[in-house]
Amino acid sequence: SDVWRSYITQRLLWDIGGHVVFRSPWVVRHHSSHDALADFQSEVDMYLKVDSLVDFLRNWMSSAPLLKTRLLELVIALYEHNILGLDDVGLVHDWILDLDSVG
Repeated sequence: SDVWRSYITQRLLWDIGGHVVFRSPWVVRHHSSHDALADFQSEVDMYLKVDSLVDFLRNWMSSAPLLKTRLLELVIALYEHNILGLDDVGLVHDWILDLDSVG
């Protein structure tokens, strides 16, 4: 979820003295009809694991010199601790490759 991505990003930013910042939206979003219960059920895992995520992030360390390496190490570690899924690791890996390909 976008919420968990901000937690993960914040952990990486701690190493360089950075912070995640939030502000009001710049766009207007028109919601389509949807099933609120289905939305909740798709996100319940996020709520149940947030304490484990935060505890893990507080204690995680890396000595990798590159941010992209730290990011991949972090998502692999979160997978190994049953916080993220294998698909999440693959998506981050592919995203890093995409960024590398455009310089």
